[in-house]
Amino acid sequence: MCLMLRVLRDYVELYPTARDRLVLYLEADDAGRLAYDLSTGLAFAAEDGQGTVDGMDLRLAGDEGGHFVYLADHAAARAGIDEALFGIARGRLKPRVMFRTAPLASGVDPECACHVAVVYAGRERPGTEPLLEGTPHAYPQLEMAPADPLSLASVVAPCVPQIAGTMLRAFSARDRLDRAWEQIQARVHWQQSGCQFATEVNLAPEQNGAALRALHATADWVIVLSELPIHRALEMFDRNVVRLIDRKRFFDGGRERHLAVSTSHSRVIEELLGQEMERACGKRPPTLDGLLDFVRRFAPGLAMRCVGRPEDMGPGGILGLLLTARAGELQAPGSVAIPLDEHPWLYGRAGLRADVLLVKPTRDALELQILEAKYSKDGTDEVGRKGARQVDKSATALSAWMELKELDAYFRRRLYDVLIAHSAGNAKREGLARRLVEGAPLEMSRASEVHIWVWSGNVAAQVSEEEGVRTVVHPATETREQLWELATAQPR
Repeated sequence: MCLMLRVLRDYVELYPTARDRLVLYLEADDAGRLAYDLSTGLAFAAEDGQGTVDGMDLRLAGDEGGHFVYLADHAAARAGIDEALFGIARGRLKPRVMFRTAPLASGVDPECACHVAVVYAGRERPGTEPLLEGTPHAYPQLEMAPADPLSLASVVAPCVPQIAGTMLRAFSARDRLDRAWEQIQARVHWQQSGCQFATEVNLAPEQNGAALRALHATADWVIVLSELPIHRALEMFDRNVVRLIDRKRFFDGGRERHLAVSTSHSRVIEELLGQEMERACGKRPPTLDGLLDFVRRFAPGLAMRCVGRPEDMGPGGILGLLLTARAGELQAPGSVAIPLDEHPWLYGRAGLRADVLLVKPTRDALELQILEAKYSKDGTDEVGRKGARQVDKSATALSAWMELKELDAYFRRRLYDVLIAHSAGNAKREGLARRLVEGAPLEMSRASEVHIWVWSGNVAAQVSEEEGVRTVVHPATETREQLWELATAQPR
């Protein structure tokens, strides 16, 4: 819910005219729960000062009978108490919210156009196939390392998802509940010995193309909610037309969920990044293909951090983050850079943290290295000291994970998921992920790194190392050269 509100507020910030009446299309919204939560979330000014909209038009599709019980009951109850949805409440004028049923998005009816479309993958769509439906069935048992059935590792370690071409296979988690379910299924499928049960999703564009095209033709932005990491389907779908804006993993009612945001109007994303490049380099590169490709793989949501920044501000820190991640991968060919703020379980949720985890292949093992990015006007010593504290804390948290031998299988599975998410279908990067679950030893790098990218002045290049932290200061000329090279590089 919070993630969804953040996406909608970013949209309104980018398209201010939508504030008068934000038009949302919601498909397969169970009983209208999300419609009600979004309308009330945007109707009241948030305590943290987040903006609201002046009006909302919610069009609900996917319920064959047009009955949204939860929405109807709660909206009626709330209107009777304080008229928050339909009039004046708490002494302030509140937006008028209109709820109405709508047909499934077809992309051909201009009257169905909306600002943002939200759809649940895998849920029933009357008269047509579900979008990105997951089909459970028996699948040959994966070879797994033997483990004591009473150990914690055998209880919490799920089998890793597989992506083979366009097929995503998510195996049932090996916890107590799923084991009981598997025992029941084993009796039903007694003739298929040695099987476990997987949810299989075909990510191929031809399987979901009609629905995705209709949604992107109907709405400026499309948000897909799912129980499986199906953002890969959006990455493969009409790559030159549809761009993945953001992807998030979150928990809802104790269950893991995924959110993917995409658009066919990608010019706004290019404009945001282009403005940052202009602030940093004084002019825009002839092309942003390399920058857009790296952002798409590393962290699609980075461009959204530029939303709402005043034009007279200096360049933002996302450029330093991108340069640091790219420098790490160039120094260790075959490695994968991971943005830590997308995966808080790796560093803990409070206090200082670093920016990047670099997973590097060595001859017989995988090495984990922490990197911190600083984008500074003058590269002062205090910037370096703060960066050193950040990498030290993140390295300590990561080392604690690796020292818990009982959770080794669980840690490897989670890290495998992360590597796959940031591999963008590259065979070498996915091969690195497979080494992780095949049991390759994990090692912490002897030194973490802080990269300070200076964007003005005449600071000289510097390299120093103290207490296991290597600090590299990149002068302004090198910063601009590296940014230009990143922006104009050939997509890989």
